Amino acid sequence: MSKKVKTAGRDPWEVRYLWLAPYDVTILTNAEWTPVDFVYPEFVALTDFDVHTTKPIRYRPFRYGPNYSVTMGIRTMCWDSWIELDNTYLETLELRKARARERGDKAVRTLPGAEKAALEVCTELASYLAKRYPQMFRVTRVHDQGGLGEGDSIVGKYGGRVKTVEILPTGDKWDLDVDDPMLVAGLLAEDLAIMVEGSDGQYYLRAGAICIPGFWRLEDKIGLPLKDIHLKGGVYQYKEKLQLSLDRFFRKLPVDKPVLRNNYFFQIDKDIAWASIHHGEEDRFDQSTHMPRAEALGDGKWQPPQATTDMSQVYFRSERQSLRRLPKTGCICFTIRTYFHPVTEIIEEPGIPGRLAAAVRSWPDPIAQSKGKELYADTMLPWLDSLHQKQIETGVISAEDRFDKYPY
Repeated sequence: MSKKVKTAGRDPWEVRYLWLAPYDVTILTNAEWTPVDFVYPEFVALTDFDVHTTKPIRYRPFRYGPNYSVTMGIRTMCWDSWIELDNTYLETLELRKARARERGDKAVRTLPGAEKAALEVCTELASYLAKRYPQMFRVTRVHDQGGLGEGDSIVGKYGGRVKTVEILPTGDKWDLDVDDPMLVAGLLAEDLAIMVEGSDGQYYLRAGAICIPGFWRLEDKIGLPLKDIHLKGGVYQYKEKLQLSLDRFFRKLPVDKPVLRNNYFFQIDKDIAWASIHHGEEDRFDQSTHMPRAEALGDGKWQPPQATTDMSQVYFRSERQSLRRLPKTGCICFTIRTYFHPVTEIIEEPGIPGRLAAAVRSWPDPIAQSKGKELYADTMLPWLDSLHQKQIETGVISAEDRFDKYPY
């Protein structure tokens, strides 16, 4: 049971909700952060962007075997492409809005002490989108306190603060003096998580808008430090190979060095928001087993999924994640863009069947288990092998070709 800590009279920005942790905690204050005078590098406005015809970028973040490496897998982010939009945007926006309405604070939440970070994330994101995609987004600005220091890194500190944000094709409009900045940020583009350094030197998930996670829940992770987010989520070899480097990376990430990473999974469930065939009802999910909680298993409402022999039922799920430290609050903004395709679609691309088969065969047993290999691999692997051979025989590729321009 958590310790009862006297919080009366404390600044609410310093209070961490005690019921969020299953272990003893004390009052957690945010680490001190000196705002950085940072100007977002110039980037090109995509004035000819078409939300109906622009196809998703083909991220294929799997490598040839036989070796499987456990690394952070990060690379430098180009400032132009913090957020990438395509012709799936409007459909996904409607899903995100529906999920935010249905899930409420299970999908969107800001803990006390993270309000300024959430507002900074929202204004930086809105300002970037309005400049990068001017036919898609519009912001209005006001000047408070004589206009001193209210701007964001895109327009400069004298540019005025963002007051309203509008998505032009849909007419959705929010007033940041009234509406929840975390909700607005989460609806504008992608799932978002905000990590804030505590006075103990650890980074904590203090705010998030997680509308289409597929296989994890914000309510299980909000308030937790970085290590517990990963350890409780069963990340393979996290303690042995990732914890020290990830802790060091978060502490040292500069404002001017954002990074990207990608990952991938497979589903035999076509629901991008929550893979219920794999994990059962969302509200009865147990993150330690990735199945329904023990008391829910006995009612017969969920049965473990059976392996499929129909490749049209298998979906390729990939995430493009960015990590960027923001200059005013020092928080780390973690964006999660999900790409979702039938596997029968991606195997039409040159070299993909052979590379994907080699990648799947390289998975260590714990990775294979976490990716649900037993649900599709017995059919998928010989199918990929035959497609690979066909691409060689028809001259699409040669036997010596190595299509390994990670993460594409």
